[in-house]
Amino acid sequence: MTKFWILAKVILKRDTISSFQLIKAIMLFILVIFNSLSFGQCLTCPTPPPCSGGNGSLLNGSNVNNGNIFWYTGTGTLAGATINAGGTLVVCGNLTITSLNFNGGTIHIRPGGILRLNNGSLTFNGNINVYNSGSLFVGNVSMQNANNRIINCLPASNLTVTGNLTALSPTSSLTNYGSATISGNINFNAGCQLCIGTGSEISVATITNNGLNSVCAPSGAGCIRYTGNATLNQNLTSSSNVNVCRATGSSTSGGGNFGSATVTLNCLSCAVALPIKLLDFTAVFINNESVKLDWQTVSEINNDYFTIEKSKNGYEFEELIKIDGAGNSSTLLRYSTFDNDPYFGVSYYRLKQTDFDGKFEYFDVRSITNTTENNMKIFPNPTTKEITITGKEIILEDITIYNTFGQNVTELTQKTVENEGELLIDLSKLNSGIYYVKTKTTANKVYKQ
Repeated sequence: MTKFWILAKVILKRDTISSFQLIKAIMLFILVIFNSLSFGQCLTCPTPPPCSGGNGSLLNGSNVNNGNIFWYTGTGTLAGATINAGGTLVVCGNLTITSLNFNGGTIHIRPGGILRLNNGSLTFNGNINVYNSGSLFVGNVSMQNANNRIINCLPASNLTVTGNLTALSPTSSLTNYGSATISGNINFNAGCQLCIGTGSEISVATITNNGLNSVCAPSGAGCIRYTGNATLNQNLTSSSNVNVCRATGSSTSGGGNFGSATVTLNCLSCAVALPIKLLDFTAVFINNESVKLDWQTVSEINNDYFTIEKSKNGYEFEELIKIDGAGNSSTLLRYSTFDNDPYFGVSYYRLKQTDFDGKFEYFDVRSITNTTENNMKIFPNPTTKEITITGKEIILEDITIYNTFGQNVTELTQKTVENEGELLIDLSKLNSGIYYVKTKTTANKVYKQ
């Protein structure tokens, strides 16, 4: 858009505008729009607010107005609530709302949260955002006015629509990074109204597609499975990352087709259509010390490697370890690894699979809760020369020391392992002052005299 307007301003400054110049400007505008649609990414979810502070807990009949942030923890049912433009509701517990008046604003469902909207039909009237990192259950959904969106934020997110989902406005969309089930019909009317994240799965009864390339998958392979009829009045997608899983007995009608999608016939589930068929992925906390991560595949196609990623909050992940894949396999394969240093509190683990061509997909997130402190002790403190640190061996293997300027001064110290779970550090070469003994998860202040 910016390039177009700059060009337009240059042309308009001239005394005359030729037809040729006008055509060039229009073509450049179309090219910019095309590029933004073709090479963009699926929308992502912002970090949700906490379930504390703000305007307090949502109550029966609450009005969530512009600038308000209400939240809900625990388990319960509210007869009714109203969310207006600019208002925010955050769900951390298990909440059922019998009648929700949704005039605008935002709903965040945090990981582990559940929201059930028992309205027979929920109408999105414009400028409505639903960010689901947990589970959302709703009846019929009609996105009517501009700028409505539902985003299944995480691989572990679940969306269940017991009726139909219709996106009437061209600026309204559904983005799926997890699993979605739509018991009725899903209806698209414009380009990229369904954006499929890598490894995501959508199961629907029927499809009505009135928009050209209404399904997109810009980052990697995702799947949509249907069991009834697909009415294709326009081509469904221009992306080969879109996998269409056609159940036995499904049909098509209309003047369009599936476009560039990869279509699997007589398809039992999306697991068959995607490159990896994962049987399970588990995370088990062992002896209050380490986390055992196991997963099994029953088939692999062009699988280069797996990556285990780790997170403190379920949103921001970092790489823990890579494990080679089998390439191609049609037999049961088992994989296993350990995290010997889980976070205190909740640790989230995500499995990522990468093909030889660089395409990748994510699978469900698993979590464990570590309530055991690392019990690391440092003495004497203050010290004139040496300190002794006791704690878990895995913690003591990764000790670093920083000064108050943030400089790593570990090389100026000398470490000696005294006994199992005991480390002696000579600080005699350090100047007097305050230092920080850091592990992966903690920082402890030490005074050198």
